[in-house]
Amino acid sequence: MSNRRVAVMHLADRRPARPDYQRTADRLNGSALATIHSLGWDARLHAAADGSVAEAVDAARQADVIVILGGEDVHPTFYGGAADYVGSGRHLEAGDEAQISVVTDAALRGVPVLGVCRGHQLINVALGGDLIQHLPETGHHRDATPGLDEPFIGHRVALVGDLLGSAVRQGELVQSSHHQAVDRLGRGLRAAAVSEDGVVEAIAHESLPIVGVQWHPEHQGAPSGQFVRLLQHLALSA
Repeated sequence: MSNRRVAVMHLADRRPARPDYQRTADRLNGSALATIHSLGWDARLHAAADGSVAEAVDAARQADVIVILGGEDVHPTFYGGAADYVGSGRHLEAGDEAQISVVTDAALRGVPVLGVCRGHQLINVALGGDLIQHLPETGHHRDATPGLDEPFIGHRVALVGDLLGSAVRQGELVQSSHHQAVDRLGRGLRAAAVSEDGVVEAIAHESLPIVGVQWHPEHQGAPSGQFVRLLQHLALSA
């Protein structure tokens, strides 16, 4: 599985109004790239909101595997959600449109896609599903302590069936930071893991190499090898 080309899609290279958030995103992006490079694969980072839809799709078409990372909420217009909701912040609609186009194009071509956090939610939206716009502040899915730079929280997931193969272990610890979640599943998608409060934590397509995880396997607090296992699972399933 050497010499794989990976298009790593994030949203933006700069967030002048949110420097702390940008630093966190940069750390996660850097960790993802380092892990991919450790496999001997070639990874290229692409900021979807900073270019055109055509540029994003072209970058994805040059890759053997596509990874869509975290970021701002998907704009509600893409899934028919309410415009005003708890926790609504900045949206990057150009990035949403570009990444949705990348997912739908990859699905047509049978190219592996891994979605992480927002990327997991975006896959569901791209395939016709929708989202829970705000989860109760129960402490299950993010640390909501005011002023916290990195509001990640560790918790465990329960697998549903064997859609993820050996990529994720039953009861495995994961690192999450999110206030939205997958609700109605998109076309061909199945729930592959849930949290203890029933939130969908992973999805997998029933016939295509498309997987989304709500958590951050690229986070420094994730179990060793978790991101690698997910990447290898997708590469082998194509």
